[in-house]
Amino acid sequence: MPSINDISNDTPWFQIKANDKDWKSINKNSLTYMLEQLFIIRSFEEKLLYLKNEDLLHGPAHASIGQEGAAVGTMSLLSNSDKINGTHRMHHQFLAKALNYSKPKNYNPISDDFPKDMDKTIYTTMAEILGLSPGFNGGRGGSMHLKWDAVGALGSNAIVGGNPPHAVGYAFADKLKKSKDISVTFFGDGAMQMGSSYESMNLAALYELPVIFFCENNLYAVATHVREQTKEVRLSSRGVGLKVPSIQVDGMDPISVRLAVEWSKKHILEKGGPVLIEALTYRFLHQSGPIKGSAFGYRTKEEETEWQLKDPLLLMQNKLQSLKIINQEETENLKLRSKEIIQATSEKFLESIPNSNKSRIIPSLWPSTETVEHGIRGNLKELDNINKYEIEDFDPAELSEVKFGDVISKTMLSNMEDNETIFVLGEDVQHLKGGTAGATRGINQKFPNRIVGTPICENGFTGLAVGAALNGLRPVVEIMYPDFALVAADQLFNQASKVRHMFGGDFDLPLVVRSRVSAGTGYGSQHSMDASGLFVLYPGWRILVPSNPFDYIGLMNAALKCNDPVLVVEYNDLFQNKGLAPIGKTDFIVPIGKAKVVKEGDQCTILSYGISIMNALSAAEELGINAEIIDLRTIDLMGIDWDLIGDSIKKTNRVMIAEQTTKGTSLGSHISSLIHEKYFDWLDGEVIRVSGTNSSPVVSKVLEEAALAGKKEFEVGIQKLLNL
Repeated sequence: MPSINDISNDTPWFQIKANDKDWKSINKNSLTYMLEQLFIIRSFEEKLLYLKNEDLLHGPAHASIGQEGAAVGTMSLLSNSDKINGTHRMHHQFLAKALNYSKPKNYNPISDDFPKDMDKTIYTTMAEILGLSPGFNGGRGGSMHLKWDAVGALGSNAIVGGNPPHAVGYAFADKLKKSKDISVTFFGDGAMQMGSSYESMNLAALYELPVIFFCENNLYAVATHVREQTKEVRLSSRGVGLKVPSIQVDGMDPISVRLAVEWSKKHILEKGGPVLIEALTYRFLHQSGPIKGSAFGYRTKEEETEWQLKDPLLLMQNKLQSLKIINQEETENLKLRSKEIIQATSEKFLESIPNSNKSRIIPSLWPSTETVEHGIRGNLKELDNINKYEIEDFDPAELSEVKFGDVISKTMLSNMEDNETIFVLGEDVQHLKGGTAGATRGINQKFPNRIVGTPICENGFTGLAVGAALNGLRPVVEIMYPDFALVAADQLFNQASKVRHMFGGDFDLPLVVRSRVSAGTGYGSQHSMDASGLFVLYPGWRILVPSNPFDYIGLMNAALKCNDPVLVVEYNDLFQNKGLAPIGKTDFIVPIGKAKVVKEGDQCTILSYGISIMNALSAAEELGINAEIIDLRTIDLMGIDWDLIGDSIKKTNRVMIAEQTTKGTSLGSHISSLIHEKYFDWLDGEVIRVSGTNSSPVVSKVLEEAALAGKKEFEVGIQKLLNL
């Protein structure tokens, strides 16, 4: 017989349920207020569904009817500074936390008039969901993207599983700032099957972060039952394997949920680390809209009836009446007042259509179409009072020759010395004497708490960075190879690129991503991409590409002071190259959005960036061509220096765009199209685009060289441009 030993861990995993003693221990006013919250949220959701049916609500309406109890129970124990986020179905959580923020200290729902601040909160929330300018985010977020920083609601998310990494980031920031706040991330049974949720829980456990993972298990991901999603339907079991204490609770019972949150907060305060709560609940209606799920055939009427008997509103009112905390008349008055408040609020947005029995949104409440691009990115005012230099501004005696690769870590170190909110994270950044490329050399020794070596989970740790940026830090993410950005695509493109704009644009997202391009090193198709052409498709990103040590210092300094997401592209082939940089003086920036003429000429204009600058200069010299060569430096399409480019085109009348990268990720087609739009009348011929082939670089040296464009290909392009 083999020896069999129990290797299970001692991580707490339990159910919790409130008894009468627990109910009686809570202040009567607090219980009555929780009941009022339930009535208000239910009435609010019913009104939204009515407005949707009347075609007055644009977009989906993911009602939380049936799930209000878990939200109200949770928020009853959170402070205003505790952070939350959620999914596309977050009206109940947002309203519960927002109403708590607006509630007067000694408010008694039975005897007091409904507070004006609470009424304003309801109005502003409904305005946002209707897509109107008085909303919290100017109508940009709507139903699925609710954000109000003042109450700690840092943004709900329409991407299933997109929000848990952000909450880990909030918690990371709070821990680094030595705050006692906690973060709560709400998601469903569907999101529990996402890798991002697992990655988030693992990171939170690994770094012992103060975050509650709150799974609203309503049994269905749209129409797919939890039994069709996973073999182990007790979703709280997921935490145990990660040493995350886990609680299963009746999500229809607000006080049982409150107890689960109370235990979680105590554990976090005393022992640190996250907690997972699985709240068993039920949405009474279909995924979206006013129709029940049974109408679509994926669940039965009998099942729906069974769960409706557990309605948190009925449970709460019956319990309070049985405990003599509130009587039937007072209950009905609260319910009626809630309906009247919501009805009155909705009427503030509507007017009658002339000669019709229909209503419409009051036209003046719509946001101005002139603001359609507001908030895609900031205005860079934060860089106005910083020294801006080019290398020509220095006396030669003030410069020395340095390696490109050496200035990367030195620049980061000097910025971290000046700004304690900067931290660096990524795979192996804390090991190997500065990561895989030496880019973090010396940081671990000087700032061990601000360099975070992560597991291999690009989506998870990039999402952590987004959340930390939303909570006041300046994260620097190292993506080991640009191809790995595709693993983090949701966080980089659905999240970082979009959140400022979709949440109204009036806040900062200071995030830097470093990406080392290793084309030409034999690492093959899945390690050799230049990600610039991918990031350029998402205008929320600023993209900086230094081609020499001086520009690297200035551009990275600018990136680390910029309040927008910034991609800094580092070409591996440049690391050993030497160039001039100031001796000791590094407190300057190279302006974002400023290109530079690196060689003057009048025969043609060559636009290039990064490693290709060197090859373009060499090609022009080899051919004896008097080309004007411009280092773009900033290559995102909203940030390109068109003034400088335009002046050059008007002088030379011929343009070539020179890039090392393959055709698929080339920027040339975008830039060429814009040149034709802006400067067609000054062109004497077609814009020539030179890039690599359609194939990605493979391991074979000769095929790798053939896939990329360099000096030889640039020479051919120049000859074509000038008809040589």
